[in-house]
Amino acid sequence: MKYGLILNAPAKINLFLGVHPEKDEAGFHRVDSIMSALELSDTIEIQPADEWSFTSNERLDCAKTTNTLFRAAHMLSEATGNAVDFSVTLTKRIPSQAGLGGGSSDGAAVLYGLSKAWGLDPHGDLVLSIARDLGADVPFFLYAGPAYMGGRGDVLQESFADVGGEDGASFPQLNVVLVKSLGAAVSTREAYEMFDANPMPTGDLEGMIDALRSREKQSIIQHISNNFTEVVEQVEPDVEDALVWLQARPGVQAVCVCGSGACVAGICGRPLDAKQVADDALEAGFWGLATRTQSAGVSAM
Repeated sequence: MKYGLILNAPAKINLFLGVHPEKDEAGFHRVDSIMSALELSDTIEIQPADEWSFTSNERLDCAKTTNTLFRAAHMLSEATGNAVDFSVTLTKRIPSQAGLGGGSSDGAAVLYGLSKAWGLDPHGDLVLSIARDLGADVPFFLYAGPAYMGGRGDVLQESFADVGGEDGASFPQLNVVLVKSLGAAVSTREAYEMFDANPMPTGDLEGMIDALRSREKQSIIQHISNNFTEVVEQVEPDVEDALVWLQARPGVQAVCVCGSGACVAGICGRPLDAKQVADDALEAGFWGLATRTQSAGVSAM
């Protein structure tokens, strides 16, 4: 890489999350996940340097050896034999432990940027294998979305980004408001242990896939589902408070818990509705933000 690279690392929401009781040989649950990227994003700047360095506008509550961004760079370096002689600067906007995939997206952005620097295919087997080792959500961000991910939620089954009819209409964009109780956090391990004790049935996966293929916006909204919702509410009661509050807001057509995290999302009819709910959330003592879905995953700015 002769010159620097600035990358957009978007957040995501799960339009559908179906966790199954059965597990693979490594002990991971089978997961059906349909995700869409959001316009809310972190920014990562990668510059050539004499040695590896990393800075962030926020203090990250994890050791560098467990940080997805750090691991992404060094796992790709070990796999290729290339030196990680880059400085990486992270501008964080996506809340942590919210179920919005911020850490996974940051890791995917580093994989993408270093792949470009080292002449690798960011969608090739090597990079995707490392992405899966980093975390179930990481591969999604290397694709355009929305996308149906199977396996552990890490294997692309179908991308809906290029779905279009004879009229050439683009994939419908959804207006999204994100709401999170301040200080709320969900332990993924605790949530899965609780799920194992009382598995919940999944929603209508085929109905959602049909809606996405046909680009029927209202049908997509009607099929939004997350069978982890009850578990997340039990682990973190503040999630239920945010969900109940959001369901009662005017202009909100559907609500969902974001993955297995502490944030909830509302789908609104108009951008103004999402903005008003976000403003109301701030006044009510929540964190709130209006955004929209987008078809791009990690991308250069």
